[in-house]
Amino acid sequence: MPLRPHGIGLFGGTFDPIHVGHLRTALELKQAFNLEEMRMIPSAWPPHRLTPFGSVNHRLKMLQLALSEQVEQGLIADDIELGRSGPSYTLDTLSEIRARVGIEASICLCLGIDSFADINTWDKWRSLLDIAHIVVAKRPGWGEPKNQEVLEFMKKWRATSIKQFHEAPAGKIFIMKTTPLRISSTEIRSALLKKEPTSCLLPDTVANYIKENELYQKTRDIL
Repeated sequence: MPLRPHGIGLFGGTFDPIHVGHLRTALELKQAFNLEEMRMIPSAWPPHRLTPFGSVNHRLKMLQLALSEQVEQGLIADDIELGRSGPSYTLDTLSEIRARVGIEASICLCLGIDSFADINTWDKWRSLLDIAHIVVAKRPGWGEPKNQEVLEFMKKWRATSIKQFHEAPAGKIFIMKTTPLRISSTEIRSALLKKEPTSCLLPDTVANYIKENELYQKTRDIL
């Protein structure tokens, strides 16, 4: 008998704009961990990145449009960070979601390998595992983190099987291989500025919204 879906995933990003690579990775991780849902969380003011080019409202609307086609897949837009003032600290988001779901539900914080490699620069980063598991989506050619502090953190808490996700609500690091799609929001913004086709990179609903609202039409938006 297959295991019933268990726990929730959190997939954050600026989603500036949301593209098919984001959706593919989120869905693969949801399926790999047999999650009840994957919550995709747009960051309002990411402390470790440049200010997003698209406004908070536009980025949330594009995410909602993209996920309107994914309702049956359990991908959900969550605006939890958009109502807070100041930088969007991941620990604050995790704490708020843990309070919502209770102490027994498993939570997996999904990160790309680039984000995980710099996790020691995050606010109270070691405390993340007190609240959730960390799932690192790796790509071909990925090696171990070069930062010794991050490497030791990974080795100490790395899980040996997905079963451990279902056995505890938090505390483990999972390294997961995902299907590589060489797509970036920066490249999409550049293509939009140059009037190049992006139909294979964006959901149709998002492409239409960008066109209707004349987004990413300034030189600043390709940086």
